[in-house]
Amino acid sequence: MTPSSVRGSDPEPERGHRVLGSLVGPLMVSRRLLGDLEAISEAVRGLPSFERTLITRLDDLHAELKTIRAELIATNAITADLRDQVADAVEHLPGHDSDDDSRGPIARARDAISGQAD
Repeated sequence: MTPSSVRGSDPEPERGHRVLGSLVGPLMVSRRLLGDLEAISEAVRGLPSFERTLITRLDDLHAELKTIRAELIATNAITADLRDQVADAVEHLPGHDSDDDSRGPIARARDAISGQAD
């Protein structure tokens, strides 16, 4: 090897540019891949924190749902009791039977006061 060849006095100066030009594409791809790997590693490092936050939130929601369920059970019991009370009251209303002549106490009292009693 002569000193002139070591210094890069290549007979084809454009050949070096072509070689460097052919390396730019792979270098860019490898740079993007490294950036993507870095982003993935950051995301993976954040997963335990995300998982803890998610589990905490799900536990909170579960507790809220338990409270809502207990309230719904109590509400259902109250409405069932009211439904029974209304059914009992309906049985005592005038005209509930098929007998059309039955009149309630207020109507009978009004008739007695106005003198229209039978």
